[in-house]
Amino acid sequence: MPSLDDALERIGAFLESRLPTFLDAPGAVLGLTDRERLLGVIPVGRADAFTGAPMEERTRSEIGSISKSFAAVVALQEVEKGKLDLHAPVTDYVPWFEVRTRYGPITTQHLLTHTSGLIMGMDFADDAIPAVESLRRTSTGFAPGERFLYSNDAYKLVGLILERVTGSTIRDLLRERIFEPLGMRSSDPAITFETRTDLATGHQRLSEDRPQHREMPLVAAPPIISTTADGSIISTAADMGMRIQP
Repeated sequence: MPSLDDALERIGAFLESRLPTFLDAPGAVLGLTDRERLLGVIPVGRADAFTGAPMEERTRSEIGSISKSFAAVVALQEVEKGKLDLHAPVTDYVPWFEVRTRYGPITTQHLLTHTSGLIMGMDFADDAIPAVESLRRTSTGFAPGERFLYSNDAYKLVGLILERVTGSTIRDLLRERIFEPLGMRSSDPAITFETRTDLATGHQRLSEDRPQHREMPLVAAPPIISTTADGSIISTAADMGMRIQP
């Protein structure tokens, strides 16, 4: 049987060979775990295609919508405490929330499962309130719970609900409820101009006004700021492989 080191080396070689054709990225970091522990971290390629900075084990990245699962964990913690009823109308917690609809009330359960009927909304924001407030000028397309429709704004609203029932910011909740217990010391709950200074560079294809293909050169993606529950977390592969020890 090959050793763990041999296996990690082979996985790394496979990942690096697939970067140009599969991941469409100059670099990546893979964290490998079993049910008990982090087995290894495999960095390949470059964190910045323009400076040539290598991807490293400690390289931090925006984890995007994986952040939503962290907000869902905090929501379920509040359910266990009896402070949040998943089946109560959202307006019980955020009374000013409004959306045009001819259907029944939207609940936190609908928000968490992307079955609320709310629009997808914007990807990134530095404040959830304007994005959620703007939903009053939109309409739901189906009855809550009837079907799946992915919504960033739904999770922005989840963050506001959690802030209302706990009295803490979503940033503090993520840090105190998840990062600190798990020992995720390289993670940050918000993407700001201060926290993004040591991140892997974002990349995108040169043109966005036509179908993209791999012959288009990569350029640096515009910087983003995000402090809302739908996509605000910065982390490393090692931190993402953490688990609470018994």
